[in-house]
Amino acid sequence: MTDEGELEQIQGGLHMDESLDSLQPEELDFLPAPIKTRPLDLGELIPKIGHALPVFSLGPPAKIPSKFVHSSSPNTIFKNDSSTHSQLGYDGDVLVSFVHGTTGGAVVFHNLTALKPASEQINIGLAYEYIKIKEMFPEDHTKFAVVNGSSLQGHSYVRGKELTPPATYLKHGVVQRKITVAKGKDMPVCGPGSQASFGFGRDGQVYSVSYRWKSARSTKTKIKARLPKEIYEDICKQLEQSAGTGLVRVDGVDVCFYDSGNHYIRPVYRFWATLNVDRPKPNNTAPMRISGYVPIGKSSPEAVPALNDKVKGHKPKNSSGQLSTQEAQLSQKQVTNPLYRTAGPSLTLGRYIVRDDTDQWYKNSNAYLAQLRNPFGFSLLTVASFVDSQYYWAEPWFFTSERDSFINSVHIAENEVHGNWHWFSTEKNCCDGVTLDTDIPPQGYGPNSAEGVKLAYWIIHSCEVIPTPTDYSPPDQHKAYDPWWTTSNGIHAVLGYRTDMWIGDSVMSTFGAFVALGAPVVPTWLGTVSGDTGDYHAFWGNDQMYFDKNRQMNEPMGRASAVLVTGHEGDRIVDVQGLGRPGSLTMWWYDN
Repeated sequence: MTDEGELEQIQGGLHMDESLDSLQPEELDFLPAPIKTRPLDLGELIPKIGHALPVFSLGPPAKIPSKFVHSSSPNTIFKNDSSTHSQLGYDGDVLVSFVHGTTGGAVVFHNLTALKPASEQINIGLAYEYIKIKEMFPEDHTKFAVVNGSSLQGHSYVRGKELTPPATYLKHGVVQRKITVAKGKDMPVCGPGSQASFGFGRDGQVYSVSYRWKSARSTKTKIKARLPKEIYEDICKQLEQSAGTGLVRVDGVDVCFYDSGNHYIRPVYRFWATLNVDRPKPNNTAPMRISGYVPIGKSSPEAVPALNDKVKGHKPKNSSGQLSTQEAQLSQKQVTNPLYRTAGPSLTLGRYIVRDDTDQWYKNSNAYLAQLRNPFGFSLLTVASFVDSQYYWAEPWFFTSERDSFINSVHIAENEVHGNWHWFSTEKNCCDGVTLDTDIPPQGYGPNSAEGVKLAYWIIHSCEVIPTPTDYSPPDQHKAYDPWWTTSNGIHAVLGYRTDMWIGDSVMSTFGAFVALGAPVVPTWLGTVSGDTGDYHAFWGNDQMYFDKNRQMNEPMGRASAVLVTGHEGDRIVDVQGLGRPGSLTMWWYDN
C-alpha cells in the first residue's frame, strides 16, 4: 500500500490535452514472444488524459432490504452463518438468496416458476425509486442513474405441436455509476464493486437482484497517467500469455474507474482485444474476445486484476481413452477426503478444455472447481462432494463414439471451447469440431441413454452454441430445438450462450459457488452471466457489440441461454435422476 502523499509525488505526467477525449481506436496487431507490431500511433490508441484523476475510498457495504427476497420467494427462511456473517435464504432446500458477510454482495435468484409472461412492455419504474433508498445507495461523491438492461425471454415447445411465439418474463433496470472529472466530464465506474441490477416481472415487482455497493468519497490522492508507450507495454504483457502463439488485435482502449469492492475506486485503462485473428474460422466460429485492465499510473493504492494473474490449479492432461490407476485412486481419495465431504451425495465432474489455445480456458475451469468445493469459504455447506473425475484436453470422440466413457460417464460436464450455432471445436477455434445435429449418436446423453451413465447437466462455456427461437426467423424457430431432442435422454439442462462471450469472464467461478450452496441450476446460470458481463453494452455502447455472421446484424456480448426439460427450472445440482426422453423442452435466454 502506498500512502496518498507518496502516490501523488511518484506518478509520471502526460499532458497531451486538457480534456479526456473519447477514443476512436486504431487496430493494433502483434505477435507475442517476441512482439511484432505494425506501425501505429499510440496517441490514437491510448486516450489522452491531460489532468490527474482522483482516487475514492470506499465505506462499509451498503445493505439490501429483505423485501426484495420475499417478493420473489415469499416462503424464504433466512439462515445466518456465524463464522462468516453471511445470510442464506432458503425456500425449502433451494437457495433463493445470498448476502455475503464481508462484501455485502447480494443475489436474489430468478424464480422462474413464479414468473408470468408479459403481454405488454414491462415497467421498471420502481428502479428509479430504489436508487433513492439511502440504505442501498448512500449519498457520496459519485453519481448513479438507472439505465435499461436486457430482458429475459422464455419459450416451451411440445414436440410435434405448433410453435407459439416467445414471451418476455423479466426486464432489468441496471444502476450505472459515474464519476465527474475535470470540466464536468462523467466517466463510468467499472469492476465488481458497483453492481445493481433489478429484474422486474410483468406486475412491476422485483423477481431477481444482483447487488454490491459501497459509498465512495474522494481522497486527496490523484493519479497522473503514464506515457502511452508504458500502457501499451502493459497491455502486451497481459495479452502475450493469453494469446499463446496467435496474432492479437487490440480493438480498443478507454478509461474507467475500477471499483474492486474492497477499499478504493481508482482510474484504470480498460482494453478489449481479439485473440488469434490469423487463424482460419470454419463454420463462422466466433472470434476470441477478451478484456482487461491496466493501472493508469505507476502505482495504485490497490492491485488491479490482470489477465496474467496466477490462478490455482494445473493444466489438463491428454487422455488415453481410459482412466489410469493413479487417476482412479485420486478420484476415490477425493470422495473420502473430509475437506470435500458434505452430507450430500458425491457427484462426478468432467472438464474438457479446448486444445492448443489460450490459457484462459483452463483458468476458467480451475476457478469453477475451486468454488464448487469451497464456495466463498463455506466448504461445509456444499450440497454435494464434487469429484474431479476427468480433466482432459478435449477430443471430439469424448462426445461421439466414446461418449459413455467420457461426457456421459459423469454427472456434470463442463466444456471450455470455441463454438458457433450447435457446433463446438475441441482444437483451437477451428478444428476437430462436434456438430450437435449430426455427430451426437441417436442414443443421446443422460442416465436413460445407456446402462451406468450419469450425465445430468452440461455446461458449454462457449460462444453461441445454444441459439434460441429469437435467433431464427419465425418459420425456422423449431431449429433452435432440433438437436436437443436427440441429445436429451435423461439430462436435465444444457447451459451456454446465444451470442459471443468474453473468454476471461468470472462466470464459471460464481456459478460454481452458488450451485454448490444449493441454488437452482438454470436460474443461477442466467443470473450469473447477466450480472457478470451481460449488460456491458448498456454502459459502453457499441464498443461492446459485434457483428454476428449468422444473423447478419450487430449483437451484444454475453447473452446467456439454456435448454432444459420443461418443468425442471427449479432443479438443483444434486437432482440427477434420469428424466427419459422429453416430450417438451423449454428455452430461457436474454435478448439483445
